[in-house]
Amino acid sequence: MFEKQIEKVGNFRLRIHNQMMFLQGEKMKAMQIQEALSTPIGSAADFDDDALVTELEELD
Repeated sequence: MFEKQIEKVGNFRLRIHNQMMFLQGEKMKAMQIQEALSTPIGSAADFDDDALVTELEELD
């Protein structure tokens, strides 16, 4: 009876470990996606935020 419980606990720990590894991988994917989305591309990459803020303040 105890051996079956030990086996069940071992299987449960293995499933938890696998889920943790999967979630860590998904977290890394999400971080890479977030980084890619926050990086300006094309003509947006040519804008200087500080210069735009200064220009906006001058217009006000």
